[in-house]
Amino acid sequence: MNIVKNAYRCNYCGAVGGMLDLYMQFHPEVSDRSEAYHAVKKALCIGTDNDWIQPKQRFRTEQTVIPQAKTAMPWEIHKTHSFLFSQLSLSSKHKQDLLRRGLSEEQIERHGYKSTPPFGFTTLAQSVIDNGFAVEGVPGFYVGDDGRWTVRFHAKSSGIIIPILSTSGQIQGAQIRLGRMWAGDSEQVSQGCCQ
Repeated sequence: MNIVKNAYRCNYCGAVGGMLDLYMQFHPEVSDRSEAYHAVKKALCIGTDNDWIQPKQRFRTEQTVIPQAKTAMPWEIHKTHSFLFSQLSLSSKHKQDLLRRGLSEEQIERHGYKSTPPFGFTTLAQSVIDNGFAVEGVPGFYVGDDGRWTVRFHAKSSGIIIPILSTSGQIQGAQIRLGRMWAGDSEQVSQGCCQ
């Protein structure tokens, strides 16, 4: 959601629009934008342009601030991600999707595309640590609820990992091209990961 531009876009279904369109998505009984406009005005207690009333707050205003680790050095990030990605493979389906989109096998190999693993994220992070690579301050790694290091992969972000390189050619992060969006899609949909 972009509140400044009054716009939203769903990376799952591809729906786009403004505030009224979003309201209509969640209220199918509303048939047009005019009706949505009046419903939003009523919900916000707006009768005329000058009588806006602050709605009652229905959520906690306090937010837990999670301390962030100092970002690791670029060479450390590169070494950690290089090892991490070396532990992953590219599924045959994802390889076929890339070939269908016009990439050659040499380009796929050179760019280092991989598939997100379906499970074992904590084990994967532990393997990185056990092999002597830094995880603290490396984008994509975090301490989970159980107090163990893990990697920011999950079922909703399954897809193709696209390494992001610095100008010097070092891996500094990655994007995940969502797997469920490949079939017949015409627009770029990605989720930030490891950035």
